Amino acid sequence: MITAEKLFNTLTGFVAMNLAFDAKNGDPDETILKARAANYALIRQAVIAGDFITGKGLDKQYRKYEEKVDMEVAEIVSKQKN
Repeated sequence: MITAEKLFNTLTGFVAMNLAFDAKNGDPDETILKARAANYALIRQAVIAGDFITGKGLDKQYRKYEEKVDMEVAEIVSKQKN
């Protein structure tokens, strides 16, 4: 239930932010709506995955994996600059 509550609160905040944006800028177009749908999916996945990693005690393993991926991204960026 804790993960569900975090997810609910996070998505509720995101919806509120989007509503405030719309109130200021008018109704969103199809491009913005598609981007929001993609963002909702990413946020949902991130909240659930984060709680799963923490709940299973995999934080150290995750950080190590994250560092490896970050190094690989840095290598790709370096190659693209050359």
